[in-house]
Amino acid sequence: MSTYSGGTTGFDGLFVIKPDGKIYIQSGVGNLGTESWTDVHRVVAELLGVPWEKCEIAWGNTGKNLPWTCPSGGSQTTHAMTRAAHAVAMDARKKLQEIAAKDLGGKPEDYDIAGERVFRRAEAQVCHWHAPLSVRSSSGRVRRPRIAQDINKFTVVSATALSGQGLLAVARDNYAARRQHILLRSLVCRSGSRC
Repeated sequence: MSTYSGGTTGFDGLFVIKPDGKIYIQSGVGNLGTESWTDVHRVVAELLGVPWEKCEIAWGNTGKNLPWTCPSGGSQTTHAMTRAAHAVAMDARKKLQEIAAKDLGGKPEDYDIAGERVFRRAEAQVCHWHAPLSVRSSSGRVRRPRIAQDINKFTVVSATALSGQGLLAVARDNYAARRQHILLRSLVCRSGSRC
């Protein structure tokens, strides 16, 4: 996580949780030798309670359905793309909670995600979050993915190409600049530091 506060924001995150239980992250980040092309995405694994070893990264070629990403530039990359990774992980959490509520009852906010599971907070009822997800409509056709209107057209093309493979998460970093310190503080607190 970067505390660098300069540079641009507003980029997209994109990944698919496939029925094999792995997260397939699409990374448009260039490799400048700092490993930021992978490191910025670790926030996805943390927010979804998944070991980093269960994340696969596609990068290095726009033909691999990559999202709209900032220009690579050291601190700029870490700052912008960690925020995008946080936004897309939150999109996945919301979708997983909605699926659990639909399948098990209750409201989406009744569910939490941790330890590779979606579970109801107040009960012991647990479902595997990586169980095969229904991506087809009752007619048997693949449903068009839910993509917010603020997503870059480049990312929309990539997300559409990935649809039908599992739970598709796609989101734009819409965090207000003045709220950035709150986001940073919440991530630091989640990691066990004193707050």
